[in-house]
Amino acid sequence: MFISFLLANLLNFDKKKINMELKDIPFEKAEYCVFDFETTGTSPKLDKVIEIGIVKISNSKIVDKFQSLINPGQPIPYYITLLTGIKNSDVINAPYFEDLYEKIKEFVGDSILVAHNLNFDYSFMKNECQRANLEMLDNYAICTLKLAKRLFPELQSKSLSTLVKYFNIKHRNVHSGLGDAIATAKILLKMFPYLRNEHNANTLEDIINFQNSPTTKNIVTKKLAENFSKIPNRPGVYFFKNSKDEIIYIGKAKSLKQRISHYFLNNISRKTKEIIRKANKIDFIETNTELTALIAEAELIKQYSPKLNTLLKKYSSNYFIRINKTHEFPTIEVVTNFYFDGNDYFGPYPKKRGCKCDKRNN
Repeated sequence: MFISFLLANLLNFDKKKINMELKDIPFEKAEYCVFDFETTGTSPKLDKVIEIGIVKISNSKIVDKFQSLINPGQPIPYYITLLTGIKNSDVINAPYFEDLYEKIKEFVGDSILVAHNLNFDYSFMKNECQRANLEMLDNYAICTLKLAKRLFPELQSKSLSTLVKYFNIKHRNVHSGLGDAIATAKILLKMFPYLRNEHNANTLEDIINFQNSPTTKNIVTKKLAENFSKIPNRPGVYFFKNSKDEIIYIGKAKSLKQRISHYFLNNISRKTKEIIRKANKIDFIETNTELTALIAEAELIKQYSPKLNTLLKKYSSNYFIRINKTHEFPTIEVVTNFYFDGNDYFGPYPKKRGCKCDKRNN
């Protein structure tokens, strides 16, 4: 009745389950219940649930929470107490799962269920329901671990703690049902812009299809991942270098971090795969604006002629108006190169005549 049937359908995904209703619901407007269990161990057949935490999201905001300790009917191992802080004396008067079931069912309603590593929580829910002879609700469900594997292949680990750090989320009460559910809910909300802007997801159907899409082999080396971790969210120019420290590709970005992350996505182009395959290192130069990055990219490509840059190498020479700010009285001149020398540059201009016209107008 509760989650088992619904999550079973998720794990053995049946496309017939995607109906017109899901196609009509924008995923940012949907209602989700993010849940997490603490248990007496890792075996769903032998161990029991000792705490549940649920966080409700509506219209992309956390709107409600549910938490309860659960009497497992068996001793809590000492190492679990050390991990969770939950002692046998804490659950002795707590409700059993079957006594709490109706409250859980009412709180969840028709929400989309969400968990990090859904297989783990689903297995425990399934066994708790089977022991109590309870049915599961036919809800749809989303696994944030599955989403993370497809959204952030550059991350060496997709664990809850890694994602919390990646998104700079405050994770209070680690290894508690409600604490971990709150962290997972915040991670889901952080994923929304990536799902829409980078993967064109619009509806619940899109997200469910996306989480079940095939993943490709992670071709990101440990060194590239370490380089990527140091990339800032700033405008600038980035360089992919080979094992000989030769620049093989130059690009520019409004946000270096966001742009370079695209190179580690699953469905990348043949050219992008070649860049990653040949790359051994990522370097970057920060700029003040995206325009400065654009100009710098053009000049650096002309200077280094990277093998995998093809478009800008075909451009003719450009001209710039340079304001010499290093003088007491600034002067204006037309130049053919752009430098990071503290002066102001305007351009590029494809023809020298157009550059001179703007110079006179200014």
